[in-house]
Amino acid sequence: MKKVSGLFCSIAFIAGLSGTAQAADFKPYIGLGSGMFAIDFKLNDTLTSSMSQRRQTWGGFIKAGVDAVHYFGAEFRLGATGKASREWGAGLPVGYGAVTTGTSTVNTKINYFFSYLGKLQYPVGDAFKVYALAGGTTAKYTVSWSATGSENATVTGFTYGGGLEYGFAKRYSLGLEWVEYLKDATISGAGSTDQGSFRGLGATLNMSF
Repeated sequence: MKKVSGLFCSIAFIAGLSGTAQAADFKPYIGLGSGMFAIDFKLNDTLTSSMSQRRQTWGGFIKAGVDAVHYFGAEFRLGATGKASREWGAGLPVGYGAVTTGTSTVNTKINYFFSYLGKLQYPVGDAFKVYALAGGTTAKYTVSWSATGSENATVTGFTYGGGLEYGFAKRYSLGLEWVEYLKDATISGAGSTDQGSFRGLGATLNMSF
């Protein structure tokens, strides 16, 4: 809830800059993003074995940011993903030296993520621009086993990515991007070493002020 409030405060602050945007050469904007997210999960139990899965699901986010002097910017994002699942047979390690005796489904989900990003961008012609993103993401990652239970953790890690944006109708733009939000963040170190990652490939719709 604090992160939701923080994002809306950021949106309000950015919108408040719109009155002085021309003088300061700032362009505040808000937007929506949606696409396919790949969620990774790795478990390594030194008493048994290891497992790794990568599954895809849909997800989305809202965002707010400021572009400055055409080449730089900053952006906040708040989003979530759906549940990604895979079915495993007997012998799946679940930590503490235990393995499953029958089939089990492993589900992963990003309950929420909050990203804070710097942006380096370059105009290409009158309507297009390419951009790179770098910063950090805090996310609540949940993994559950149909045979044993679930665990979750709030994790933070380095974020990077990039994309292409097309401007139309003066205030609007469409974008296509790929972002690595988290890479091998530690979810648990008790009973096994559990790590999670997620990345997204999607489209954005943006409106500037």
